[in-house]
Amino acid sequence: MAPKQNPVAQYFANIYQAVATTLLGMKLTIGYFFRKPVTMLYPEMRPVVQPGARGLHEFDEAKCIACKMCMTACPVDCLVIEFEGRGKDAFITRYDIDYQKCLFCQLCCDACPTEGIRMTGKWDLASYDRAGCLVRFARPKSTEEIRKFREDFARAEAEKKRKAAEAKAKAAAEAKPAAAPEPEKKSEG
Repeated sequence: MAPKQNPVAQYFANIYQAVATTLLGMKLTIGYFFRKPVTMLYPEMRPVVQPGARGLHEFDEAKCIACKMCMTACPVDCLVIEFEGRGKDAFITRYDIDYQKCLFCQLCCDACPTEGIRMTGKWDLASYDRAGCLVRFARPKSTEEIRKFREDFARAEAEKKRKAAEAKAKAAAEAKPAAAPEPEKKSEG
C-alpha cells in the first residue's frame, strides 16, 4: 500500500510542476522567436526536391504495351487503363491516375516491363477541386483515329491468320510421304 501524501503538499507540487513546464515551453518559444524563420513563401520559393523522391508519374505512351501490370500491382486501384488491340500493337485510349488514392509507392513503375511509367521529381498537384487530382496521361483520341486503328488492326489480324493457315498447309504438305510412282502400263500392240 502506497503511503498517503499530504493533500496540501500535493497541491503545491502540482502548481510547481505546471509553472515549470510552462516556463520550459516559453523558453523554447522565445528561442524560436529570435531565429530566422524556417517557413517558405511557397509560390515564390520552391523547395529543393532530393533525387529519388517519389513525385508525380510520367507516362510514355510509345513504350506502353497495355499489359496492365501496373494496374494489377497498384494496391489501391488508382490506375485505369483502356485500350484497343494487344501487345505492341495496342492503342491506348485511356490511362488515368487518381491521385486522391495514390500512395506514391512506385509499385506500378516497378511492375512495368517496358518502363513506360516512372516517377518524377514533380510534386505540385494543387487544385481547387477533386477533379484536379485525376490526371489523364493518354493523349485524347478522336473517333476517327479509333475507327482507323480498328480497321488496320482487323486487317493485320486477318493477314496473320492467312499466313498461319498457309504455313500450316505447307507443313502438312511436306509431312506427307512422297507417293510412289505408278508403274507404266504396257501397251498391247
